[in-house]
Amino acid sequence: MKKRLQGLIAGLLIGTMLTSGMVFAQQISETAELFYNNIKISLNGQEVLPKDANGNYVEPFIINGTTYLPVRAVANALGVNVDWDGNTNTVILSNQKSENSATGFDASAVAKEISVIKEYQWKTNYSNYIAIVLKNNSTYTISPRVQLSFKDKDGEIVGAENQSEYAFGPGNEMAFIFSNDEVFESYEYIISAGEEKYYEECVSQLECTHSVTTEKTIIQVKNNGNKEAKFVEYVVLFKNNGNVVDYNWGYCVDDDYEIKPGMTEMDESSVSYGKNFDSVEIYLTGRADK
Repeated sequence: MKKRLQGLIAGLLIGTMLTSGMVFAQQISETAELFYNNIKISLNGQEVLPKDANGNYVEPFIINGTTYLPVRAVANALGVNVDWDGNTNTVILSNQKSENSATGFDASAVAKEISVIKEYQWKTNYSNYIAIVLKNNSTYTISPRVQLSFKDKDGEIVGAENQSEYAFGPGNEMAFIFSNDEVFESYEYIISAGEEKYYEECVSQLECTHSVTTEKTIIQVKNNGNKEAKFVEYVVLFKNNGNVVDYNWGYCVDDDYEIKPGMTEMDESSVSYGKNFDSVEIYLTGRADK
């Protein structure tokens, strides 16, 4: 497939072939032909799905015989920090190891790179709920932990809950659901990051699609990687007019509690009786053996 791009060619790209070391001191505009040919990236036998900072797939392409790859995806795969200096138009690459840690993992620094991108509150006849959606903006695969406390109008704690997960990979998103029987006025949480020593992330290799009826959603998850994706769990947030009204969870796995490479597993998840919804958000977790 061929696409023509008019105007300035924008984006942070790495050419996989060595080109002449020309440096442009001024901005230029060019017309170029981009060729897309389903180019794949593999690192040590493991396929890498290139994504941008928002988790969207970015397809490599060819210009004048040179193949270009998205710099963030390549840097993350190689364990290198990547940043962008807009003042000098510079891609900044640096080793992720810290002088203060033998393994290069600084838990407090990594925790600061976990952002809360969404927060929801809703209640049912039985409980009061909070959903917190995290994004891993670091270059590490981590084990995240969230400690949340519910407080009444006087600031007194009326409930507390701790949750953790495995193999939260760079660029991935994850939803934690908390509930409390008592009505609460406010809540606070602390997010920490542990170094993942036992598993690899696999969510970036999973392709999730879904369909909906009036009462449920049918979830299909395909493993595009070359390792078994183990204990693939989904969280579904049922929404109506942008507000969460219910949630459910389950597993998309086979009898071995995994999704084998190239295979698709599915499950269906129902909304509570009497709840109406017009959209869903789905978040996956899972892990692969190192």
